Amino acid sequence: MGTHNTDRLNSILGLMLRSECTLEQIAAEHDLTFVALLELLRTPEAQAAIAAIEELQTIRDRLRAPVQRDAAMARLHHIATTSNDDLEARRAATTLLRARATPKPRATDLGSARSVPADAHSPADPTLVTKDPKVNVPSLVVKGGTKVKNIRLVDGDHDIDCKIDSIGAMSLKSQFVRKA
Repeated sequence: MGTHNTDRLNSILGLMLRSECTLEQIAAEHDLTFVALLELLRTPEAQAAIAAIEELQTIRDRLRAPVQRDAAMARLHHIATTSNDDLEARRAATTLLRARATPKPRATDLGSARSVPADAHSPADPTLVTKDPKVNVPSLVVKGGTKVKNIRLVDGDHDIDCKIDSIGAMSLKSQFVRKA
């Protein structure tokens, strides 16, 4: 392929990357018929360039996904912890619980809230303590199987605020709770 055709192909591919350009507009801009444009795009050079562009876009999307997910999680956490509207806070906390449940479960965390299937848990669902957590107050004992209510996600080492009937308000690590 000559230099002129390579430049033309580069220009066409550049225009194709812009979502606002149609193939008809690209053909008209390069004084080509629609059929001639399609034939040009079927050449081995064009196919190789298109494959490389698609691969780069896939890599870019994979790199952007965690950043976008982290930003969304931060927004949801902010809503869940600062909203004055209980319904909005509950919805955000539910979405966070579901989103945290989607990463691969760790072998040490199999019974935790994070490993619950995404559609299986909400703050209104009955929840249980899975194993006996250490409590800083010697007179308080929380046994495995104890019911937990009013779950709310918070920042910190103990990422769940909740209520336990016999004790009252308490903070727990998510590894100690699961859906009942």
